[in-house]
Amino acid sequence: MKFPLVAFALLSTAATSGAALLAYDGFNTYEAIPAGSGGGFQNPNVADSDALVWDNNTTTGDGYIGQAGAAAGFTGTWDLLSGGAIASNFYPQVQATTLGYTDPLGFELQTLGGSVRAERTSGSSGANKGFSHDLAIGMSLPETLYISGVFEVNATNPILIQSASGVGGTPRNFGMSTDASGNLSLFGEGAANTPAGTLSDGLHFFVWKLENNVDPNVASGDLFSGDRLTLFLDPTDLRAEAFNTATAAHSGAGTNFYVSANGAWSLTELLFGHLPNAVGDYMAFDELRVGTTWQSVAPIPEPSRALLAACGALGILLRRRR
Repeated sequence: MKFPLVAFALLSTAATSGAALLAYDGFNTYEAIPAGSGGGFQNPNVADSDALVWDNNTTTGDGYIGQAGAAAGFTGTWDLLSGGAIASNFYPQVQATTLGYTDPLGFELQTLGGSVRAERTSGSSGANKGFSHDLAIGMSLPETLYISGVFEVNATNPILIQSASGVGGTPRNFGMSTDASGNLSLFGEGAANTPAGTLSDGLHFFVWKLENNVDPNVASGDLFSGDRLTLFLDPTDLRAEAFNTATAAHSGAGTNFYVSANGAWSLTELLFGHLPNAVGDYMAFDELRVGTTWQSVAPIPEPSRALLAACGALGILLRRRR
């Protein structure tokens, strides 16, 4: 039996929806600054504010606030990177604009309204800037885990996107970073950084695949004890992992940054850092997901029943014409 092309595309879209989402923040809730207030990042305790993070006197640990609504799978609020400098001219701001992603085939990432943008509007500083949010998945992690997000950058501004598995005060970091030339690298405890090409200006969508104990560790005599972080940057087909080629993979005999099947360990955070050091530099991020399947972290909207019915009718008509 042959399907019309459009019907096949829609049915393929419907088949990719995943239900294994563990954490999600689409930045769809925020408190808008009222008209006539003069703009800026106001104290949320005094008036409405669209600041994702706020501090009234540049003292770390004072007055932070997160989204107006809770984000599934997260705990607490978005906070400044520990030890990062605070300046009144640089805060992440929740805005109504959504950062989306459409693959070359036309499949669009499912999104909610809102995103976060951090931009230096004045001054200059060499201090790293960072904003992180703790995760509260509440389970021992699976052997394979996926993390995804949309981000927008000026490629000459070094960035850091990081997470970690850990217990107590012993996190084991992994993620990706760039230098001032836009050279992208993957990292994870126990092995040297892995080059992952050059990041361009603008909007990107990333999917990380984390695998526990998949690489041989010859030094310890353990057959499979090395962890692997695989990056899919700007996937060419959102429908399934199998339709895409990995951008790079970080692994090795000594890697040990992802601990699964241990109830005492969990993901400790999602962090966006090394933010703007010059006026006009910026970083924006949106649609952060953690899940156990590709489809759960790269969902595409399901077609409506009316569209599917129309496609089915079209298929019947075409078959009758034969």
